Amino acid sequence: MISGREVRHSIEEVLGAAHDVVLEAWRRFLNAIQSCDRETIRASFSEFEAQLRRQIKLEEEILFPELEAEAARLESDPTVPMRADHRAIEAALGRLGARIRAEDCAALHEQPRQISLLFRDHLSRERNVLYPVADLVIPAKRRAQIISRVGVLQIVG
Repeated sequence: MISGREVRHSIEEVLGAAHDVVLEAWRRFLNAIQSCDRETIRASFSEFEAQLRRQIKLEEEILFPELEAEAARLESDPTVPMRADHRAIEAALGRLGARIRAEDCAALHEQPRQISLLFRDHLSRERNVLYPVADLVIPAKRRAQIISRVGVLQIVG
């Protein structure tokens, strides 16, 4: 442990832990929708959106370039569908944000289902395919640098 934090040794562990933070923010947002308290909804959405955008940035700016550099060793570039998922999730997030700004609490109940479905499929592919592949194909020294960079960004984030 470092400063009360568990030391993580793989991309799967460190980015999986980051997913857990995003999912916890998502759960708080879903609970806020049930309360229909507009301030709580706005605050929890803002927190969720910030965590999600941070996670996407970590993946696209730190992990994906490393995977793309190793794509020749793979049958295909696994980052292409992940980037497409990120754009779809961001678009759904924008629609959800618009509904929140419109202060239509009743309309908020359907939109999160769409994001939940996108999340479930996307996170499953990342945790079960992308991250394990990254741990296998990215050389150990570069993998350690990725883990270190992501860990530092999560602490100061």
